[in-house]
Amino acid sequence: DMDGWMDGLKKLYLTGGEPTLIKNNWKLIDRLVQSGQSQSVSLVFNINCTKVPESLLNTFDQFENVCLNLSLDGYGAVNDYIRDPSQWSQIEDNVKQILRSAKGKNVDIRITPVAQVYNILNLCELFQWVDNLEKEFSIPLVIELLILDKDPDCLDIRILPEQVRKVAVERIKGYFKNSDRTNWDSTFKNCAESVIYILENVIHKQREEQIHSFKKYTAILDQIRKNDFKASLPELNQYIPLKSEIKKDI
Repeated sequence: DMDGWMDGLKKLYLTGGEPTLIKNNWKLIDRLVQSGQSQSVSLVFNINCTKVPESLLNTFDQFENVCLNLSLDGYGAVNDYIRDPSQWSQIEDNVKQILRSAKGKNVDIRITPVAQVYNILNLCELFQWVDNLEKEFSIPLVIELLILDKDPDCLDIRILPEQVRKVAVERIKGYFKNSDRTNWDSTFKNCAESVIYILENVIHKQREEQIHSFKKYTAILDQIRKNDFKASLPELNQYIPLKSEIKKDI
């Protein structure tokens, strides 16, 4: 099938699962490189940074340009809780390896967190970490802040209690004041303003039911993963505590 369309290919977008672990993806990439077609193709990857194979870094010189969307939903313990069993220390090392290899090459890198209940109080820690990486590597890193609205509904930020919303908005607006990102990163500015609007104005029609679902969902995750919501996200637990009767339900 590839022979029929490869000559006209301009952009190849690979997502997953984790696309760097899918062997057939590399067969396709190798075919493009060997034919010489890769030099006129834009290659786009969505990756979670748990693995950075050498073959990924090698693509930076083989394609017309490469775009990496780094799917990172939290900083430190927040990342580890959301993306269990990933480890932040390894994620951070992998991101820095990517930035070192990409410097001076035609590589665009975006950070694509998804605003959700678990990370809403800690997103600015991730934003600040990205700012620090920009300074360390002298490379622009656009933040495309996505918004989870379904699947599961119980992680939708529209279900959040008022106290959590207020704190989250204050932190995001505080980040606006202390970072120059909104002066040049229009993608981030527009997305973050959308998050603020939702937190200030939009309430889920079934908020109370969804908060209960959130507690049950989280308790089930903790049981399966052998994690501890209270220990990993102590501040959020103060606002949405997992009470003992929830754990008894499962």
